[in-house]
Amino acid sequence: MSQKTESPRVTFKDEGTSRECTRYDHPAYGAVTVSRRQGQSRLFGSSLNHQQTIALSISRAHLDRQLSSDFIYPEHRELIEIEMSETQWAKVVASVGLGSGTPVTLRRVPDTDNPAKLVPGIADDEHPDSLHKKELKEGTEKALRETREALEELEALASAPGSVPKGKLKAAVRSMKIRLENAPSNVAHVHSQFVEAMESAKESAKTEVEGYIHGLSLQTGLESLREQGPRLLEKPDRGPEDDQGS
Repeated sequence: MSQKTESPRVTFKDEGTSRECTRYDHPAYGAVTVSRRQGQSRLFGSSLNHQQTIALSISRAHLDRQLSSDFIYPEHRELIEIEMSETQWAKVVASVGLGSGTPVTLRRVPDTDNPAKLVPGIADDEHPDSLHKKELKEGTEKALRETREALEELEALASAPGSVPKGKLKAAVRSMKIRLENAPSNVAHVHSQFVEAMESAKESAKTEVEGYIHGLSLQTGLESLREQGPRLLEKPDRGPEDDQGS
């Protein structure tokens, strides 16, 4: 049975201001935060009183798209928060796929009367590659449109009957110069963000491949050790020299 998916909800925030952005919300969007804490704590699975611990919290999140970049913001209310000792944290990180779980101390949890429910998956509507192409196209069209508007303003002044006020002419020329100067930098910014996003995706893919290879080699090694275990425990056969010595 395939998981139900849905597209993110899109809203536009602070339109017409320097903080203008496109916000994406989805039930599956979340953020995890790991922090260090100080202060005496009693932890499940540990007989010590800990002065320094590791706290891990998970909360809902939303994504703001601004200036061709993604900014992820966690919501203020955590869904769950756990606390661990340094040793427990090391076991969590090092024991992927091994054992039956590491003991942790729950600090914040959902209401026990409302068990966790399956949230919809994220629909694969728009790939980052196509999103950057769309923004590059829109940025180029905006720069051309603004330049065309400035040019039309100049043409209107040039074709106006009688003398043209010098102040208006200077303002129109200044507007045209600003449009021409900003156009290359605006388009270049979108392109540079695209290159940066692709480099980040390449590094993430490299890390995923390395992690898969590491896990596979670890699993292969464990299986090999499991097969060789009985033979390693067997006593070696006594040779003729051993018999003579006895």
